Parts: sequence; structure tokens; C-alpha cells
Amino acid sequence: MESPLQLVNAVEYAAATGEPLRICMRANSKQLQYTADVLAPHLPEDVHIAGVWNFAFLSPFIVARERLTGDPYSGQFRLAVALTGVRDLVAVDDGSAMLGFADQVRENRPLARHGRTESWLARRLGTLAGRRLHHTLTTGGLRAFTAYSRDDELLSLAHAGGRVSHNKYRWVRRTKFVKDDGAMQNVILGSALFDDGYVKGAPYRAWVEAQVAAGARVYFPHRREKTKSLKRLKEIEGLKVRKAVLPIEIVLASSRELTTVVTLPSSVVATLRNILPENVELSVCPVPEEWLTKRADEALRTTLRRIAKPRGADARV
Repeated sequence: MESPLQLVNAVEYAAATGEPLRICMRANSKQLQYTADVLAPHLPEDVHIAGVWNFAFLSPFIVARERLTGDPYSGQFRLAVALTGVRDLVAVDDGSAMLGFADQVRENRPLARHGRTESWLARRLGTLAGRRLHHTLTTGGLRAFTAYSRDDELLSLAHAGGRVSHNKYRWVRRTKFVKDDGAMQNVILGSALFDDGYVKGAPYRAWVEAQVAAGARVYFPHRREKTKSLKRLKEIEGLKVRKAVLPIEIVLASSRELTTVVTLPSSVVATLRNILPENVELSVCPVPEEWLTKRADEALRTTLRRIAKPRGADARV
């Protein structure tokens, strides 16, 4: 696993299916290790966090009856698949990357991260891995365990021979990981759209100010928001910027006082729609066209519109 959310989703898969699971993690990630330490006392039976991935784990990975990946774009996964092939594989979410992965595998395209320039070796491994995963899909050996299981891309994956099951986050919702401090009634989830260069700064700050005026008091930054950006937000009167050391899904699921979560369209929307109790309002605010910069291509704009499509949510701008 390469991120805390992937780790949570891997455990959710094991809890939902009763399958034994041995989890290996990416090295040199303090947040990932911290998340693993918090989850460890609550793991389902026969689920073990084996430690940091190295080539000693390649042999068990090769002979495993079923394999699970959280990041099919990682160099280690591409290399393992290119060298050893793939039989049964379970892919769990790492945000909306699942949608791109499903699209590429279904269409027999190389595995490639959206918006990234990759090396020749990464592209070559992506081509080999993509072909092998497409074969696995068409022979019924690919399964997606996902919060996006009702989206068109995932339905198409099922029609192409894959198996798609819905992650309802039952394990997270029934487990209390952190002490609830009772100070998170109205929460804003930060977005990286400004720091990634897709949204202009002035309207983003105005949006945050509007949420504070409506009663929000706590702001959880996105992991890619820069210190300079957060310093400006801290100047907003009445707003507390609070960094989450655990996946935000766990932090919010552990709060018993939470009433409202407001966010711009992001991959966290799919998971929160499954994790938050029914009495918590999740407001997904659409991004107006005039906020967007020239860097925001049509693929991004389409994704933002699709995520913001309400499911009974009240969009406040």
C-alpha cells in the first residue's frame, strides 16, 4: 500500500469478504506508518500488516492465490505484473484514480497516471502491465472493490468481464479509532485545485470565507495545499486550520458531534458518501467555470461536474 486511504480500503476488503490478507507498505511514509499503527489494534482476524515492501515480498506475491493492489500505477506493481503476469487481482480505491485505471484496462491501454510525464521505463512497464491486466479482465480475474461502483466507468468494467463490489466502509463506521474532541460540528475540506493551478486564488478564498460565514469553523487542508496558501486562510477570522494525521475519512467517522461537511468536488466525496452517518449533511459545491484557469482541461472539468452532481446534497457557493 502506498497511501493511508489505500491501507484503509485494503482492510475494508478483507473485513467485507473474510479473506486473509498480508499487507505490505511503501517505505519512508510517516503518515502511512502512523495510520498503520492506529489501525493495528483493530484489524480483522487474519489481516496482518507485514511491514515495508521489498523484494523479499515478491515471491509470496507471485504465488498468492489472489493479489490486491491499492496503486496499480506504482513502479513496483507494474514491475511485478510485467515480470510475473497476473491471475486474480483485486484493485481498491486510491481516490478517483480507480476511474482512470478502469478505463485504461477496459480499453487495453497502457497504465499511465493522468497529467504526468513518465520515463521510458515507466511507460514500457505500463504497456506490459496494461496488456496483462486487460487479459485478466476479459478472463474474469479482475475485481474492483470501490466506492465508485455505480459510476459508468465501473459498470463498463463489469460488462467487460470484471467483478465490481461496493465498499460501504462498514469496518471504519463500527470502529472508534480516535478520541472525539467534540469540536468538529461544521467542517470545510480543503482542495488542492488552487495549488495545482486549476482554480484562481481569489474565488477560492471567497468560497472559504462564505462557508465560515455560514457557520463552518474547522478547515482540514488537502495534503497538497502549500504552507503559503494555508497561512492566508489562517487569517480568516473564526476559522481554525487543523491538519489531519489520519485519513480524513477516519477522523470524520470518529466524530460524534459532526453535523455538516462542505467541500469542492474531489475524490473524497465518494468515500464520505459511504462513511458519514445519515444525520451528517455532505455539501458538494460545484466549481463555476469562471473560477477555472486555462490549465483546467476538459477532462478535469467533466470530472468536477460529475463529482458535484447532487445526490440530495445542498450545494452552497
